[in-house]
Amino acid sequence: MRKRLSTFISLLLVMSLMFTLASCKDKEKKNDAIKEAITETLDTYFKHLSQNKISKLAKCVHQESYFEEDEYKDLSDILDKYFSRIEYEIVEISPNSAKPKNATAAIELTRIDISKATDSFISALDESSITSGDAKKEILEIISDKKVKTVSDELTIKFYEDEEGWQLLDDSKIYDFLMSDIIDLDTAISGLSETTVPPTTESTTEPTTETTKETTATEAPSSSSEESSVSDVTTSDEPTTTTNDDPDESLPETKPHPGLVKKHIVDMETAMKILKDRGYEIDTESDMDEDGFFTESNDKDFFVMYIQCPDSETLQEDYISELDDLIFGDLYMHMGKVTDQWDKNTHNIYSENNAAYNGSSVDLYVYYDEDALAIVGIEQLPQADPSEDFYIIIEELGLWDFGISID
Repeated sequence: MRKRLSTFISLLLVMSLMFTLASCKDKEKKNDAIKEAITETLDTYFKHLSQNKISKLAKCVHQESYFEEDEYKDLSDILDKYFSRIEYEIVEISPNSAKPKNATAAIELTRIDISKATDSFISALDESSITSGDAKKEILEIISDKKVKTVSDELTIKFYEDEEGWQLLDDSKIYDFLMSDIIDLDTAISGLSETTVPPTTESTTEPTTETTKETTATEAPSSSSEESSVSDVTTSDEPTTTTNDDPDESLPETKPHPGLVKKHIVDMETAMKILKDRGYEIDTESDMDEDGFFTESNDKDFFVMYIQCPDSETLQEDYISELDDLIFGDLYMHMGKVTDQWDKNTHNIYSENNAAYNGSSVDLYVYYDEDALAIVGIEQLPQADPSEDFYIIIEELGLWDFGISID
């Protein structure tokens, strides 16, 4: 049994803890290439937009651009100046290794705030005290003022890779943020007379230097999606499927689902102290800001593994995506009578009379949350009971509540 346990542990350690070491460099190069391509697309997109070359935006957008070339042709001189003062900064680009054709980019977008000027035009329209020529002249002066108030917001833009390369999936959020005031301005100016009307009141707008952050009040078109984490992209070329290629209903659901409760496992440093205080030798390993440890029980019949990642994306890409295949593939959990249960976010998977391990049973406790993965496992001969220490360690680590009173 000891020989089989050694093989069992080696498979788990190599396939999980060492997975990052084997793939980190290739993944890093691929992600760098994606980030470079998306940066280039954003640069091109905003270059065309800043020059009011709306027709060229189509090359940067996978779906049809929300900007239409002749939509506000009466405001072309205003848009030339308005678009030229758009500023953007890339905050973060996030490739999605689980969906290789998908990515997101968070950008900080800044525009001129013309909302107060628009409000004054609407008031003047009601009082018939301003002409469209005067309105355009005044708004151009406001836009040209280097001290004019600006508005900034952080937008998350979805990207999709097709035969043309990496493109914005759509630009609805950019359109909504930039054009909310322009739509109101167009409505106000279009209602004004081209001939001079003697003003009954004097209306002036004082631009300020204050910079504020606000959200757009304009509703996105019906096809615009809400801002969220990366999800599947559905296009006519890439239909989304929700079924597994080879489903097997005899197997339990094996993907732990974090988020049911707040994190309940102890942190890695505390976990190491608990094990060391009980006489366990800890083997640690670190790579690319990821830390982990592995230990076997004193009598070599069960193991504890803990991995701490810098963020949820790293954990998902490097480990969680491999977890199913690890448990029901290389560890052959499916070759026994499988039962499972949950306690909080910990998934207990028990494979009884496992043919791959000469009739032994394999008992796994699998937990992960935003940035930590912990697995405790034991292989035991038929009718053999785990040691008391096995259950005590699991409870002390916070994986499971057996109701054990620990002195």
